[in-house]
Amino acid sequence: MRPSKMKQRVILLVCAVSILGLIVFLITLCVSTPKLTAATTVEEAYDNDGRPYFRLQIETDERNSVTFLSHFVNKKSYRYTVYSNDLNFGVCTIRFLVSRNNHNCLDSLRFENPYDRVHLEQVTTFDEIGNPIAVKIFTELGNRVSVLGMDTVLLEGQLDLAFNPDTILEGYDPDLNPTVLRSYQIFAQNSSGNLTMTTLRLRFSFQKVWMDVTDPYEYFISRTGSGYTIKGEADTWARIQISGAYSTSTTAGSNGHFSRWVSVPEFGENYYQIVASKEGMTSDTALVLINREMTEDEMITAYKQSCQQITAEYLVNNHNTLIGDDVRVWGRTIEYFQGSLLHLYNGDYHWIADLSGFDRVPNLVGLSFYCWGVVSDRNQTFYISGNNYVYAPVIEAVYTETSY
Repeated sequence: MRPSKMKQRVILLVCAVSILGLIVFLITLCVSTPKLTAATTVEEAYDNDGRPYFRLQIETDERNSVTFLSHFVNKKSYRYTVYSNDLNFGVCTIRFLVSRNNHNCLDSLRFENPYDRVHLEQVTTFDEIGNPIAVKIFTELGNRVSVLGMDTVLLEGQLDLAFNPDTILEGYDPDLNPTVLRSYQIFAQNSSGNLTMTTLRLRFSFQKVWMDVTDPYEYFISRTGSGYTIKGEADTWARIQISGAYSTSTTAGSNGHFSRWVSVPEFGENYYQIVASKEGMTSDTALVLINREMTEDEMITAYKQSCQQITAEYLVNNHNTLIGDDVRVWGRTIEYFQGSLLHLYNGDYHWIADLSGFDRVPNLVGLSFYCWGVVSDRNQTFYISGNNYVYAPVIEAVYTETSY
């Protein structure tokens, strides 16, 4: 009897566990499934342009998210819409996904689209400079097309539009408005009442003057000299305006070549703007850089002009504060000593010119001597006639000038 009772207990335990699992499953099913359910309705409407569309209303738990699997369904402020022209004629099925907490439920909408689709296509023809001169509009035979104030039924499915770029560009300044944009709405409607629209966008541009600067090469040159001749090529008879240190102009010849001498008065970088213009065309602009280098004579002059002019008295009294400065000092020669050092004086004040690397001046006393150079930290001290003590700063000479 005991084994029999034990067996009965096992059976009862298994049944209890099964019943408990079923209860949990049913509770889960009852709780989870309603969360992903959705009620759907479809309402037909028209937009401001008269195009029919459908409002897709989805009623589900506010905590759920709805995602349509069709790319042509639009969503705005939790409202879903789809245009009739994006759907096939007749019965349509649109699937969507209701999701929450990583749980998904696939559902669908089925409704009738009474509007046959309208196809609309445009082909543009351009002239030699890229301006549109003609547009062909294609749609199904018998569709009604509205564009540019025309409203017509296309018995052959094609509408031809012609454009005159000169007329459209007339009145515009080619330099202020080199490009003019035009947009036109095209509407096409079929016999079932379906309507589609597209935008015809056209770009009209003035022809641009052609110009190329051939000299200097790549619009840059570094050279000496106070002037330079800029050369190039452009459309025949184009006016060439050059602006830089001063303004000048010329005209391209019948072969398109032009050249113009310009002044380069300043050392360093000199920019010249070159503008090629022609009536009724957009100007072309180039920027030329002429880097003027100094000749040897100009470098000497520039250095001499940069030197501070001081007297021997000022040099002696302010030697420590002048160390490293470029100066010009005058004196009269006395004698050479230590090979390259020239002793000079101006009144009661003495100084030394270090002429290392220079050819020696005539060894005569009393010559007039100008020195342009750098004040060093060196000096010479000695006694001269009359037992006078002399302090003479040393200048490292860069340029000198000697006269009688």
